[in-house]
Amino acid sequence: MHTTKKTFDVYGTSYTCYFYNNGYDQGVSVFAEDTSEVLFKFNEQINESQVHFLLKGYHIGSNNVVSR
Repeated sequence: MHTTKKTFDVYGTSYTCYFYNNGYDQGVSVFAEDTSEVLFKFNEQINESQVHFLLKGYHIGSNNVVSR
């Protein structure tokens, strides 16, 4: 299995992504850098620019949630 680690900085927050390709399946797992918590996984082919775009939306959405 081929795995590549990439870290993206989105508005001051770091996200670590592990892209995998075992010749049959491809995907990416995204972790929060500060907690090492798995945020989400994509079990399909997705490139770095797509992940970076999605992380921008995730970051904006997660920081604008109103607590009650």
